Amino acid sequence: MALLVVIFALYRNEIGKRLRLERDLARAVRKGQFEVHYQPQLLSTDAVIGAEALVRWRHPSGTLLSPDASIPLAKDSALICDLGLAVLRQGCDTLRDWSRDPATRAPTLAVNVSPVQLLDDEFLGAASALIHSSGMTRG
Repeated sequence: MALLVVIFALYRNEIGKRLRLERDLARAVRKGQFEVHYQPQLLSTDAVIGAEALVRWRHPSGTLLSPDASIPLAKDSALICDLGLAVLRQGCDTLRDWSRDPATRAPTLAVNVSPVQLLDDEFLGAASALIHSSGMTRG
């Protein structure tokens, strides 16, 4: 019986940590605590052909958390769609800024999308509207 009590206490502690992290994650999405960093995409000649948007969570503690600390939880808690739109919005803003300067003009920007987002009935329409309203469409 004592072992069962210990197991239950450990399980409850882990669930509590996860719920706190989910709450922090939801607050972070609302408050824009996610930063988008850009990794150049290169040809074999080292010519830059675009960039990939990489999201990082700037936790209120000041620590920059890796995607491993937030993305799986965002997928599990359905916050991934809101987070994905926030990343896409930041990416469109950055791409617009870069397009004004020939030295930083990147022809493409890759933003990762999860299967959870693709299965959400509202995500594709919201993403498409955001991209069109930003003026960052081709043609």
